Amino acid sequence: MHRIICFLRREKLLAAMIALAVISLLITADKAAALAGSLGYIDLRVISLLFCLMAVMAGYRSCGIFDAVCRAITAKSDNSKNVSLLLTAVCFFASMLITNDVALLTLVPLTITIWGGSDEKALAQLIVMETIAANLGSMVTPVGNPQSLFLYYYYQLGIGQYLQIMLPLGLLSFVLIMLILLRKQDLPCKIKPNISKTQLNKPAAIRCTVIFVICLLSVAHLLPYWLCLLLTGGWFYLSDRAVLRRVDYSLLGIFVCFFIIVGNISQSDQLAAALSTLINGRETLMGALVSQVISNVPAAILLAPFSDNAAKLLIGVNIGGLGTLVASLASLISFRLYGCRNSARKGYYLLYFSALNFALLAVLLAAATLLP
Repeated sequence: MHRIICFLRREKLLAAMIALAVISLLITADKAAALAGSLGYIDLRVISLLFCLMAVMAGYRSCGIFDAVCRAITAKSDNSKNVSLLLTAVCFFASMLITNDVALLTLVPLTITIWGGSDEKALAQLIVMETIAANLGSMVTPVGNPQSLFLYYYYQLGIGQYLQIMLPLGLLSFVLIMLILLRKQDLPCKIKPNISKTQLNKPAAIRCTVIFVICLLSVAHLLPYWLCLLLTGGWFYLSDRAVLRRVDYSLLGIFVCFFIIVGNISQSDQLAAALSTLINGRETLMGALVSQVISNVPAAILLAPFSDNAAKLLIGVNIGGLGTLVASLASLISFRLYGCRNSARKGYYLLYFSALNFALLAVLLAAATLLP
């Protein structure tokens, strides 16, 4: 018991989510049915894919591929502004194809490795910019994030319709992100990444890449998630069990609790009636506001049955990924990855994250009102 208490004290966010999950069970009318149905609320596909991707990233770190990529990037330019522009742009465009979660799981560890022991505030700012880029870049395509894919199929949109809705905001978002980065002053000294001299283990890197491709096929619904989980877990269990120990199981626990909370809330008849009244004619604003509390993926699932306006709801839940830390679950991933550093300035990160996210949210909400 003592070890559990110490663990929860260390993992405050997980402890808070567990408490909220218990509260969501207690406030339901039929507590027995809610308890029995809680497991059904958990999206096993999301949990499984998140586990697989974190395992692959741990495998990449183990075989030295991040060090090799860092050396390649800094060989071209170790100027902080150039590196920031490059990494953020890659995050924006990569998220369109490999989803915002995968882009951040791949690039944030790489960014931390490149930055090494350099200015901690600059590192926090860059990771915040990468997170914003991933959340906004992913909205440009239907496969960029789960909420877009859900609404794409729910409203039976064509690819042309989807791009007509989301491409203008996507282009505006990229311009805003680049302008913010270009206005930043360069560091007074060049980046000195803390990159080890570990040689790249090419066979291990190739095997990790094969597993990574398997994960992407599952993300694209071309491979069952359970097969991806079986292949990934089985491979690392047999070849390198240390990789499995480096998976962030606390983050997986946070996701599980979150699904339980949203599932229990959505069963409330009073909430359903209130949503039906509030959302019609206010899809963009409501999508963004609800996302601030329960994240944009469950917000899309929760609000879609109450509106026929696919375009406005699609815009609302996507730009609603800006704002609070829980508005997009991908933002939690970045925060967790950054917060694992001994020198992490979590308070500064959250302050900068909140200020910039809410500012961009206000700008994009205003721009969305000008769209037909």
